[in-house]
Amino acid sequence: MKQLKTLASAAALSAAVVAAPAQAEQFWADNSITVLHSADYLNAFNTAEKETQEITVMTLEHVSGHSWGDVFTFVDRLNNKGSTAPNNETYAELSPRISLGKTTGSDLSFGPIKDVLLAGTYEFSS
Repeated sequence: MKQLKTLASAAALSAAVVAAPAQAEQFWADNSITVLHSADYLNAFNTAEKETQEITVMTLEHVSGHSWGDVFTFVDRLNNKGSTAPNNETYAELSPRISLGKTTGSDLSFGPIKDVLLAGTYEFSS
């Protein structure tokens, strides 16, 4: 239940950033869902016995460009059904870039520089 709440919190945070601000114009967007699964992952911590693990990784990604800049976010959900140490975790990153030229309405270009961006990344893990 805690993992589901963690995944829901990460998805809600990503959706809030993508939806805000309400007056911002969205120019483009792309979304992706990827699921990787195998029952033959070698357990790197138990190489003497060559134990394999069943692992599923689901990734949700979003990227979009707006009148204020752009944003990239993703959420990874790992389900490990390893026989010695089952492990489930969620990892997410949110990376917005705010264009100072677009938000101030100023031309900040000089030489090969076209704009100045304020960028950051928020990382979240269960």
